[in-house]
Amino acid sequence: MAIRWADGTDGDMIAMDDTYFPVIVATWVGAPTEKSVRAYFQWLHEMLARAKRDSTLFINITDASLAKTPAPDVRRLIAELTTTLENAGADKNAVSAYVVVDNPLIRGVLTALGWLHGSMNVTHVATCKEALDLGLRQLGRARKPAPHGLDPAKWRRPERARRAS
Repeated sequence: MAIRWADGTDGDMIAMDDTYFPVIVATWVGAPTEKSVRAYFQWLHEMLARAKRDSTLFINITDASLAKTPAPDVRRLIAELTTTLENAGADKNAVSAYVVVDNPLIRGVLTALGWLHGSMNVTHVATCKEALDLGLRQLGRARKPAPHGLDPAKWRRPERARRAS
């Protein structure tokens, strides 16, 4: 479909791209605020409903390599909204999540904490290409078709996110 932008209240933004559904990519820029996080989770609920309608799993790629650490209240909000999403059916059978974090120490902490996606199948990776490759393999294992035109080697962050970095 298209890229949607969730602008936060402190210069943060999230680019939400469902062009290659059921592979979706959200690029987080800056320290997320309540406004951008709420818009992101509303979009995830829409993607989950779409996946259910299409009888497919979806691959949720979160590019957090341009993100900064959210404030404690925003981390709590993310945890609450994640629970709401899981209660709506986003579990390891419906969603495979890949979180892109280029810092290996932070990747390790996120893996240990699991605060982004509780009961979903989450893998932390170093690059979007790696996440896209793994997501396409996951679709193949589930015997679901790969999105037409998605080439992990050619994928680029949305322009506005690239300018903000």
